[in-house]
Amino acid sequence: MAVEQLESLALDCAKEEFGYRFGSHDDAKAKANKRSDLRRQIARIATVIGEKKRGAEAAAK
Repeated sequence: MAVEQLESLALDCAKEEFGYRFGSHDDAKAKANKRSDLRRQIARIATVIGEKKRGAEAAAK
């Protein structure tokens, strides 16, 4: 995936996580698990973006 696509995916996940944070408190445990999964996914995406950017910089040198 391209960096732009990954950034878009991370933004979508962040928006979804924000919605879970301020949603109703029905089934709070399931929402907490989903929020944790989304935060981890955002972190994974950010790691891949960083690796791709560092790889592109190293290739340019």
